Amino acid sequence: MVTRDEWLVDRSSDTEGGGFRPEYVWGWRATPSELVLAELAHDSDAAVRRAVAEQTRRPQLLMALMQDGVDVVRREVAWNALLPPEALAQLAVDDSDKVRGAVASNPRTPQPVLAAMTRDVLWVREMLAGNEALAVNVMVSLADDPAETVRFGVASSPDVPVDVLIRLAGDPAAIVRGAVALNDSTPPGTLLGLAGDDSGQVRRMVGMNPKTPIGVLTQLAADPDGFVNDSARTTLASLG
Repeated sequence: MVTRDEWLVDRSSDTEGGGFRPEYVWGWRATPSELVLAELAHDSDAAVRRAVAEQTRRPQLLMALMQDGVDVVRREVAWNALLPPEALAQLAVDDSDKVRGAVASNPRTPQPVLAAMTRDVLWVREMLAGNEALAVNVMVSLADDPAETVRFGVASSPDVPVDVLIRLAGDPAAIVRGAVALNDSTPPGTLLGLAGDDSGQVRRMVGMNPKTPIGVLTQLAADPDGFVNDSARTTLASLG
């Protein structure tokens, strides 16, 4: 077993995998190679095993750490972009919502698995809404989620369909309408409507959006709310 002290010594002469690259791992100055990481995967300290799951580039080692008894270690495994899709599908039914949330956010998770996670607990659905690889049909489904934080995630996505943005512009939650107002894909007509929103925060987001028509920005620059008119003036100045 490689001890933590041994891990911290200078291993610059090691040529395994092209040599060690010094870097900080969970606050320790370390030079880990995959050989050292494989040893540390058996360390009694969960923080060390978690660091291994973050640092390793070997799917085989990640697959071994999938069986770890500590959920934060398995969560780090599920976050790793090199974990094979079939392994992510297995972790999608993990007992821990921390782990399932990481699976929901991983772009490599298979779309059928992501679609099934729309029925999971709130934390998982929030992570799902932020997945940059989410299929359109799953995104559309999440746009009707009962939780405003999930709908916020959908409205914030650069890939959300325009018709969904238009629908979410009428959402009862101001944070959702604000996300629509700030989205670069929101149509000018929708931004015009949001410029008259009762919520100053929503109007402020319209004023911050560089895609907002000049006439609307000029209107918002005279808004009685100081935060709103300041955002609009700043955007107008940036546009020249």
